[in-house]
Amino acid sequence: SGIRLNFLGVAIVVGLIILGGALTAGWWYLPSAEIILAVKSQPLEKSLTVNVDPLLAAVDNQSQTLPGRPLKKVITGDKVGSATGTKIVGDKATGKVIIYNRTSKPKIFNTGTQILGPGGLKFTLSGEVTVASKSAGPKYIDIPGQAEVKVEATDIGTESNLASGTEFTFAVLSRSDFVAQNEEALSGGTSREITVVAKKDQDDLLSELGKELKNKAVEELAGLAPHGQKIIPESLIVAVLEKSFDREINQEATELKLSLKSEFTVLTYDPQELKNIIEDRIKEFIPSGFEYRDQEGEVNFNLKSIIKSGVAVFELNIKIKLIPQLDLTKIKNDILGKRPDWVQQYFTNQLNIKGAEIKIRPSWLGPLATLPHVSKNIKIEIGAE
Repeated sequence: SGIRLNFLGVAIVVGLIILGGALTAGWWYLPSAEIILAVKSQPLEKSLTVNVDPLLAAVDNQSQTLPGRPLKKVITGDKVGSATGTKIVGDKATGKVIIYNRTSKPKIFNTGTQILGPGGLKFTLSGEVTVASKSAGPKYIDIPGQAEVKVEATDIGTESNLASGTEFTFAVLSRSDFVAQNEEALSGGTSREITVVAKKDQDDLLSELGKELKNKAVEELAGLAPHGQKIIPESLIVAVLEKSFDREINQEATELKLSLKSEFTVLTYDPQELKNIIEDRIKEFIPSGFEYRDQEGEVNFNLKSIIKSGVAVFELNIKIKLIPQLDLTKIKNDILGKRPDWVQQYFTNQLNIKGAEIKIRPSWLGPLATLPHVSKNIKIEIGAE
């Protein structure tokens, strides 16, 4: 029994040693850390001309020309808009007048001859009519020749519904020679305002749907770009293939619908090749101890022209942040196994570092947490202020 107890004790001790070793090894090798450094950046703004050539096989740094691969996508869409135009519609007043001829010769009036009513209202003859000359009446009083003819108002509206006995004149004939009068009232003139499709309604709807399809095209073409390539939205070319409105201009309606089919073409480029061109052109402006990273800043393409060979010429406006050059290998070696508060102070003492966000895993280490003892378990990211 004594031997069994001794064996059991030895086994427990060995087990504790193994467990302690495992815990120590885990504490040494398993923790990982992510550190985001906020560094003191310097702004730099420059402009340069960059060409994108669809036929170029490789980048030409000398002429600042990038190979550009055209992508095409046909996109269709529909959109409904409101009609906002107005139009007066209605009927024209009609009736009959008697034309009186006070001259000594008969007069033929053609269809469409215009007569004028009160207030400048205009009417036209609905048929041809011949009016006899005047004739002698009793007591030497002349009797004018007369003839009845149908008339129609030139414009719609109730204003042309004139009472009987209204006098009409001819624009180019003397009133003393020719006049007309209606024995019965002219009637039938009506008017009302309706909503119709205005040209602006079509133009606005085309503009709105065009923008929607353009945004959709940029999004879809970005997803079609080859691996490692980006599109240049500013190079987007639109070709309308089909355009159809379901309502014509001046047609009565409260809304209209547009169906649009367009082909979109955009150029792509390699961001690394662009970064190399930018670095080559701005390197003389980068102060010692700083570097340019393409993810730190803003690069805008402004299309200037497209020459006959298909080369797109862009003005590149660069607003970038230069970040300090840091020896990340040395930093990792300096902070291996150190406590987080010590590491924070370490970064505070660095000239170009404003602060650091430190995350250590596993989080249950609590007060025992230190930076990993293995360099590869430390990940450092740099972010400009």
